[in-house]
Amino acid sequence: MPPMHIYLEWLTITAIKDEAGEVQHYVGMFSDITPRNSINSLKPMTEPAR
Repeated sequence: MPPMHIYLEWLTITAIKDEAGEVQHYVGMFSDITPRNSINSLKPMTEPAR
């Protein structure tokens, strides 16, 4: 089994509609947003729920 790597990714999925507004396709785009430092350096963006 090949080694596994963990990385952060930003995923955007957009529905492509025709003139009648019906979904015809979906387009997905992702970007690797892994920081250059280790994953341990990440800070939470929000406070955890209490």
